[in-house]
Formats: sequence, C-alpha cells, structure tokens
Amino acid sequence: MIRYDRRAPEPLMEVLEGGWASSLAEYGGCGAFALDLQLRRNYDSPDRGWASLYVGLTKVLDLHYHPTKGFRLAVHDSHKEAGPWKLHWEAWFNGMTADQWREVESFIEVVIPAVGHAFIKEGAVQAAVTSFGRGSMAAIDREVVMSFDSVEERNATHAALQAPVLRALQGQPDGEDWWSAAPEKLGGELDLLAIDADGCLMAIEIKPAKGASGTIPWAPAQVRHYANLLREWGDHHSDAAEIVAGMVEQRRRLRLIRGAIPDCRSPIEIRPVVAIQRRPSDEVRRRLQVVRRRLEEAEVNDPALEVFEVNLIGRLDEYLGDA
Repeated sequence: MIRYDRRAPEPLMEVLEGGWASSLAEYGGCGAFALDLQLRRNYDSPDRGWASLYVGLTKVLDLHYHPTKGFRLAVHDSHKEAGPWKLHWEAWFNGMTADQWREVESFIEVVIPAVGHAFIKEGAVQAAVTSFGRGSMAAIDREVVMSFDSVEERNATHAALQAPVLRALQGQPDGEDWWSAAPEKLGGELDLLAIDADGCLMAIEIKPAKGASGTIPWAPAQVRHYANLLREWGDHHSDAAEIVAGMVEQRRRLRLIRGAIPDCRSPIEIRPVVAIQRRPSDEVRRRLQVVRRRLEEAEVNDPALEVFEVNLIGRLDEYLGDA
C-alpha cells in the first residue's frame, strides 16, 4: 500500500506550539538563513514522530518524540563540533525547563551560521519558496517521499508509473546531442508540496539557476513522475484530502503558514510545477521546452505542466516562455 502522511503526534505539537521547544517553530518561520521546520511521523508507529530544523537542504537539529520514552535531540556528527553539543541530549527525557532549552538554543545559534556558510546556497531557493507568504499558495511539505509496505512494492509502483514518461524521452531529436543524457529512471523525492488558492495540490520541482543546468531540462519528466505518485496515493486513500488538511493545520498552528488556507479538494487534484531560479541560460530554457513538448506529443502531460521562475525570496512568477 502506498502511504503518505506527515502529521506529527499531538504531544510533539504541544511542545512546539507554545511549549518548551516553541522556538524551533520561530526559527523555522523567521525567513532568515534559509531556515525551515518540517514535521515527520513514523509510518510503522504513527504515535511516534519528529521535527527537523533545516538550513537549506541540511538538517541542523531533530527533536524526536516517543510515546513511552519521551523526547530526545539528534544532530549529524559533523555538526556537534560546531557548537556546545551535550551528549545527554541524545538520551530520552521527559521535557526541558526554560533554562535547559536555552542551552539548546545556544547550540542552534552557533551551528546555524556555521552550517549555513557551507550549505545555505544548496537549498536557499527551496527554503524561500516554502516560507514565502502569498495568497496564491501555501507550502505544506518538503522532500516529499511516498512510503510502501515493501521494497518490492515500491520498485514495482515506481517502475509502472515512470515507464510511459521514460518512453516519451526515447529517441534523440536531430541535432540535440545533449539528449544522450536523458534519465534512465526518475527519482522518488519531490522538492515541495503546496496547496493553491483553489484547493489543488501543487507538486513542485525546484531548480537553482547555478549548479543544476544539466538537470533543469529534465525537470518536466521528473515532476510528471512525482505528480503521478501523488495521484496514485490519492486514488488509494479516500482520506487523502483529510490528511493534507491535517498537515496544513499543524503548520498553521506553528505559524509556518499564515493567512487564509483553502480546503484541499476531494478527491485531490494535482498541478505539476517546475520552478526555476532566475535566470537560466537561453540554451537551458530552450532544452526544457524541447522536453516539455516531447511529453505533450506523447500525451503524458495531463494535467498540463506549469513552469515558473522563482526569485531568492521565494516568489513564483509567470514563466517567460520559449527562449
């Protein structure tokens, strides 16, 4: 069974929403240092979960919750030397006092700029789109991954859904030598899931202008596969819209989403979106359009792909069209 549900356990929400760990939500929603807070749950034990504070695409702190053991903190070993990390934070505990949590904040205050210096460029655009406040969309989740009951089921589902997309990319167009780099398989991690003002879900693949020029042209195929995965999930879960609504509500409670939030349509509807940081070269833009047209000709572009340009503060602007 394909699964997707990132509603955090309520005891974890309580400490993040006005509790002793509430500053994690403040960091995640501040808009500085490409910071973002994401909520997660354990699919095998839904009463367990964690919250992850990111700088760009790099996690700087995890707060884990277990219904019988309590809480614990975790960071990557490479970050422990950046600040005053304490090993006893890695053991399960019932909670923290305000003074104890201030010690954790002292670590966060040191590690964020230390990690950011090396990694902020990697995910600055992704974090910006997540936190940008606008009435036309609200970000729900980053690094979206479907879960399956077995590796065999996961592989079979991915293979079946990506097959028509990959077939559309077969056969190199005349004069397009770069086409030899066409992907042989498509990934399973979507950059961003959002909801628009009409209650449709937006499956968004985000590409920075620098460092991704070789992958930008293939983004239409990637996001088509991700949109198909989300549609497959929705087809197998009558409560998909309810799950999305719960995820939206949790982010609203933590003030990671502000303003009026539309209800998710039921059954869910998916908009595949590519968001490219301004400005890729004319040649990269042209190649993207070649791939886009190939998908349209193969009739695997339903619903139609949308392309936007995104700036450093996360605003999505209408794409300017063919180069």
